[in-house]
Amino acid sequence: MNSKTKKFITLCATTACLNSCSLIESNNIAFGYFEAFKTVKGVILGLENKALTPDLINNIPYASMIITIGKGAPGLVILESVKDAESTWVSADGVYLILKEGKIINTAGLGSNLTDYISPDITFDSYEDGVVKFISYYSYDKPELTYLKVKVELHELNKETITILDKEHDLTQWQEILSNDYLGWQVVNKYWLDESGFVWKSIQNISPKLPSIQIEVTKKPS
Repeated sequence: MNSKTKKFITLCATTACLNSCSLIESNNIAFGYFEAFKTVKGVILGLENKALTPDLINNIPYASMIITIGKGAPGLVILESVKDAESTWVSADGVYLILKEGKIINTAGLGSNLTDYISPDITFDSYEDGVVKFISYYSYDKPELTYLKVKVELHELNKETITILDKEHDLTQWQEILSNDYLGWQVVNKYWLDESGFVWKSIQNISPKLPSIQIEVTKKPS
């Protein structure tokens, strides 16, 4: 066993991607959400993915997106709230993600959760050319790990046409390289933005313990 592997095991124990225990109290979620979840229960749980159609999405009175964790089945989550630039998305079984300008900054209900994220106020439109380099800090709950120092490189790539639920979007891909020398962790996150800066699709790595999380917005918040 090499030293990097020992360091990784010291900080992180193997865990499942999703925890069946809900971290959101049900009485904090409006009744209408449970009605929406009941309508698309199979889709949310990844049991009937073929049933996820544009008509179904349009009939749900909430913004929605599809998330896929690693090689797991895609599932639907819906928008619970928006505060400032942060949006909270929740599933029927109590998994939630908080996004800020398309980037995951907090989670609950996963085997290992991102509990805190500290970074300079750098957005995708913070510069015009070149590569921006900065430091971010990530904190987790299982096991507890506070302020993991992560080097970040952010730069713009090419334009692409992305299809989400039969609808095409002309988007620009951005790449974010994360690395931590101590753990030997290096991953590449990808974001696809429209001209307004809205992130329609992303593939994000938020923890050395978790597989990548793919997000596709199926119904944009109004």
